Amino acid sequence: MTLTFGEYLRQLRKAKGLTVNDFPGVSGPTVSRIENGSEAKPDTLRKLAATLNCSFIGMMIKAGHIMEAEALGWIGEQQDKQKGAM
Repeated sequence: MTLTFGEYLRQLRKAKGLTVNDFPGVSGPTVSRIENGSEAKPDTLRKLAATLNCSFIGMMIKAGHIMEAEALGWIGEQQDKQKGAM
């Protein structure tokens, strides 16, 4: 069974020993709403990822804001730009 983003977030939060009130810049009720199915805005995902010490891009993919292929394409473009700058 595939987890929803909210279920994934709840499991990750609990595995880190955090409560819904442990996210700077994100209210406990907001975290609870996300865990119960509300959509999380990208800015909120950035804050959650920082506190959970996990990938913001991974959170964006899990939350359905971007497709994995889009993220990989963007990463490849950035790497190509870096190579060209050297």
